[in-house]
Amino acid sequence: MQKIYTVLIILLFAFLSTKAQDNQRYMALSLVNVDYRNSQIDQIQKASEIGMNAVIITVRWDVINQFKVNTPNPWEQYDLQIQYARSRGMKICLRVCMYTWCNVKVIGAADDNTVAPCDGLSNADRMVGYDVTGKNKRVQQQATGYNGCDLIDDCGHVLSYSFASKPFQERSQNFARLVANRYKYLLDTNDLLYMSMVTTAEQEFGFPYKTTKGNDGGFNAIFDYSPTAIAGFREFLKNKYGNDFKKFQLTWGARGRDFSSFDTVEPTAPAGSFAWGVFIGNGKHTQDWYMYRHSLLKNYSMSFVKAVKGVDNRIKVINDYGSITETRMGTYGFKDIGEGSDGIKVNNAPFSDHRHITDICRSNFPDKWVMNEAEGPFATQQQFEECYTHGAKLMSAFNYNLEEPAQKKMLTEMVNKYIKGTNGTMKPVETCGVALYSVEDMLTNDGCNNSDRTNITNTCRSYKNWRSVFDANGNKPVRILLNEEFATDIRYTQPSSDYSTCGTIPNFKDTYNNTCTKLTTLPNAPETYRGGVESVDCQEITGWALDSKNLENILTVDVYIDSVKIGTTQANLGNRSDLVTTFNNQQAYFRSFRYVLPDTAWFKSSTRHKITVRFGGTNKTLEPQTETEKTLRCSGSGSGVCGVRFRLGINPDSLANVFPTGAEFEVKVSSNLKWKVAKSVAWVTVSADTGSFDNTFRLKILASSEKDTRTAKVTISGEGIIKTIFITQKGVGEKCNDCSDKPIITDPIDIEKGPVASLAYRGFVEKANCCSVKGWAYNTENYDNILTLDLYLDKQKIGTTQANRGYRFDLVNTLGSEKLFYKTFCFDIPASAWALFKDGKSRRLTVRYAGTITALPEAETFVLTCQEKTICQESELCINQNDYDKEITAYPNPTNGKFVAEIYSTASQWGTIKFVTSMGIILRTETVFLNQGINKLNLDASDLNNGVTILSIQMENGRKLLGKIVKMN
Repeated sequence: MQKIYTVLIILLFAFLSTKAQDNQRYMALSLVNVDYRNSQIDQIQKASEIGMNAVIITVRWDVINQFKVNTPNPWEQYDLQIQYARSRGMKICLRVCMYTWCNVKVIGAADDNTVAPCDGLSNADRMVGYDVTGKNKRVQQQATGYNGCDLIDDCGHVLSYSFASKPFQERSQNFARLVANRYKYLLDTNDLLYMSMVTTAEQEFGFPYKTTKGNDGGFNAIFDYSPTAIAGFREFLKNKYGNDFKKFQLTWGARGRDFSSFDTVEPTAPAGSFAWGVFIGNGKHTQDWYMYRHSLLKNYSMSFVKAVKGVDNRIKVINDYGSITETRMGTYGFKDIGEGSDGIKVNNAPFSDHRHITDICRSNFPDKWVMNEAEGPFATQQQFEECYTHGAKLMSAFNYNLEEPAQKKMLTEMVNKYIKGTNGTMKPVETCGVALYSVEDMLTNDGCNNSDRTNITNTCRSYKNWRSVFDANGNKPVRILLNEEFATDIRYTQPSSDYSTCGTIPNFKDTYNNTCTKLTTLPNAPETYRGGVESVDCQEITGWALDSKNLENILTVDVYIDSVKIGTTQANLGNRSDLVTTFNNQQAYFRSFRYVLPDTAWFKSSTRHKITVRFGGTNKTLEPQTETEKTLRCSGSGSGVCGVRFRLGINPDSLANVFPTGAEFEVKVSSNLKWKVAKSVAWVTVSADTGSFDNTFRLKILASSEKDTRTAKVTISGEGIIKTIFITQKGVGEKCNDCSDKPIITDPIDIEKGPVASLAYRGFVEKANCCSVKGWAYNTENYDNILTLDLYLDKQKIGTTQANRGYRFDLVNTLGSEKLFYKTFCFDIPASAWALFKDGKSRRLTVRYAGTITALPEAETFVLTCQEKTICQESELCINQNDYDKEITAYPNPTNGKFVAEIYSTASQWGTIKFVTSMGIILRTETVFLNQGINKLNLDASDLNNGVTILSIQMENGRKLLGKIVKMN
């Protein structure tokens, strides 16, 4: 029993020690170990005497592998440093360094990478970069002196290798495992804080940003244009575009036409900027190049994480960056690159605004370690203060003179204030407000210079957004969130919890009322209350509210629908610089509100309701911006009446051309209680007048014959709900089109009736004439969803089509998803439609989302005047819209019978091929299986007549492709 207690005590002590370590703040001496001859024990001693409690030790691959020193024990320097630091009670951080030092003055000419390096890797793996003009191309290597020599490293150079190099990747992973295995014993005494891996001569992770190769000086450069990297880029493109070179060319536009195959593609070099034309602007080819470089860094980082944690999962792994606001290093998307890591360390310029940088790191790596490096003697006390107060766990002190009085005094004061005793315990950072920025913002601004704090006019959008919140919240830390969609192609969705808030009414929570209490007499609000309703939709209601004489006061607002109060929220959201300007007070920045409507509610019933927003507990109404904010109409399962639980749906809810053959309506109810059916006229007969309609009931309506056109309505009611069917009967003396058991449906276009489309739908009618209508439509919440559209002439529905045709390069380039390639719709207007309007009068054409009253926006108001016998040329029909012969490529074409059809499929699926005449007659149908990618189908048209034959293929996923062949014997 005594042994069990002993074990439990040991385990408890270890647990508590680990927890204490997790909450401890650190200041670490940084030993880069460029001088392999000096163990720097004296520096560790001086740092310990100041009070530093950790040391960062660089472990160099080239030293261990004898390229830097020839000694029986190349680990000696690192072992001594670790041993002495532990004896002084300091924790250990291991920086694994993967560059190679070669002891030659110049390895090849400035632009020559044919000379093999000293460590056995291929010369093709050495990084190659361009200067900003794009005219000077050099192999990357660095030395302290531009002439290739320095006092410590003799006449050698440090070389960097391509992240695309598999031998370099394997070398890095193997060395990571070697170091982790050698020093994992430090975990048992809680002496190992973390491991990181660096690749540049500056001992940072990322692409290098300069080279000193050659005798004519060094220059800033963008990497990597090595043969290995370019070969990897070509494979990246093949994979991204499914090995479909035609699709690739169309996406890249003019730049794509510069190449004949994937194996000839070259990334764009700089032409005056390291951002514009290289990574952003000028088409999709720039973004693809950035995404590829980003993917190289992420794959390298994740491989390092996997290698280290494969040795011991307890080891924390940190990404040890230089700057995350500089274009050339490729680290803007650091959040995605750092997947699986335990934290981030950055080394931004000494005079940067470190509050901004630390807020970025902390916000995007919540619950992970955030660290910063201060470079002496330039970095002042301000950097330590700003980083620690905004959430840094560790500060690295590099290149300080620990004997110089002023520097020693400053470091000692920082240790006493943030490291020693209870001051060294990490505390939660209290933030106030949220700002947003993106990788694309950083590229657009070509980085971020935030060193000038007094004039932010010419700085980057990230810093401007952050400063707006920071200045408004009383200089408190800010959450600044990163959108990496440009680098990852993953859509960024901001969670509601990430909306910018600052301050709250104590114990306040948004309320959602289930009662149906209507508006009563309430007190007036103070005259100083100001506010407005800015947007009303089926997801949320937004606006602003404040007390103009006391902006510290956070107001509440009550939301009413049809005089029924549905809930209350508080006006404590940002980011309202407009209100700051209007009321000349920074606190107005956080005085907007956002009330999220529940997914299911009685008012989500496809009927229109009145919206009113009042200052909390008062009768004073917030003014809406326009008439749009006064009403709300949402589809849903609600009854439309507060307190009524049941719902009644009817499809269709209007009918034309009702003759004695009759028509059926589908009645859907949410209860089996009794519903009553009533008719407005005697000449209408219904199949039921009352009953318990459960789930779906089919109600049949008949009308007696009559010479004149007349109208009627049938009403279904029950449990406080009323629904009306509108009926129009054509008289026997009038010609009726399609007077069958399935008469043509009309839409009365009553703005008060009928469902509305989802707010996620987007579409546009680009052109329309008497022959065809063309445009595009998609669902912003699900790009895989294929939207169906209804087409109308005046109030007469003339047909339905789907937005499943290509190609939409504009949507793909704008929104960054290839799923939008096939979102075009094209509808050939049938001659029978114009027969309905033989009077030759003008008709209004509209396109609506299927089954709704929501019309698509238009390039112009399409009012068409067409004749019954309008003759449409082939060029005006959908087969020739948007260059459809490029969707199914047929060759040889013309053909004497046998030909090959190239068809691109986004997935493995079945498809149905139809051979169709230009008059729409189906000649033959074949079922084929399509593999993902390009399919080459051998087809035979020998039995077809000479002339043009249209090919169409309908795929399982709803996509439809068209093409045509010319048969000639």
